[in-house]
Amino acid sequence: MADDSVLRNLAQSTLYSENVVVAGHRSVWGSWFDPESKCWGYACCRSTNRTEACPLHEGNGEEAADEESDLEEAAKAEEARAAWRAGKLLDDPPPEKLDQRSAYAGNEDFLAQFVLYWYHSWINSDEKPN
Repeated sequence: MADDSVLRNLAQSTLYSENVVVAGHRSVWGSWFDPESKCWGYACCRSTNRTEACPLHEGNGEEAADEESDLEEAAKAEEARAAWRAGKLLDDPPPEKLDQRSAYAGNEDFLAQFVLYWYHSWINSDEKPN
């Protein structure tokens, strides 16, 4: 299989740089939409002014807690990716039913159970596409 860096650059746009954060923001422009003003903005601070610096950039306690949470999420995500690559997830027995997303500790847990549930439902289905 190809190296991850090679795969990542296969579909890279020549017109726009992606995932570029500016002015102290932790998210990219356009990551949040304000339905009241019908404007795009930054998800980190909910600002719709593209030239404004992030008010959370100063480093208050909330930002530090968010950063710790992000690191924990990243560690869980990497663990889930490693399990997926090892092929262990699809070999697990499927859940009897899929619970609501809010019943899971994190997004990765829900996604893993959803894929496992869907995959086994599809494999055991008699109505497969030709």
